[in-house]
Amino acid sequence: MKNLMCLVVTSLLTSPLFAITQPRFLPLDRTVMVAVRDTDITGASDGDASRLYALMDVSEQDSSMGKGKSIKTLAKDFTLVCSKEKKLCSVILNKSTNTVISGAKKFASFEVAGAVSDELLAQFKRSDKGDFSFVATDELFHIHAVPGHFIFEIQAQ
Repeated sequence: MKNLMCLVVTSLLTSPLFAITQPRFLPLDRTVMVAVRDTDITGASDGDASRLYALMDVSEQDSSMGKGKSIKTLAKDFTLVCSKEKKLCSVILNKSTNTVISGAKKFASFEVAGAVSDELLAQFKRSDKGDFSFVATDELFHIHAVPGHFIFEIQAQ
């Protein structure tokens, strides 16, 4: 987790700080990193990173960035890392059969079904109906999961 947190910090420090939700599409559409901050440099705040952190139903771990939480697939094609103290989260999608990444269209998604989706869903706080839903305040990305189906999508402007 320390290496992943270092990657997240590096990505955040080298990207423009004016957006609260910021995707960064890497060359050849192999990876997209989505930074989610509570507050931008102007002081505008939406609290998305803190809300997402609170909805992660996994143990906190110590890292170089302080307390954090992490959810990822075994294939590492979906990784969500949040830092409590830094009030930021990062979603990293790596190219696989479960992802669609298009820098030209500023769109990326991760979608799985079956056991993998159920494993991911179990790591979030679910509603009374057993599902999970998170929509960013700026509506640039969302996560929706029900038993048997999990999807993350971002559509940048």
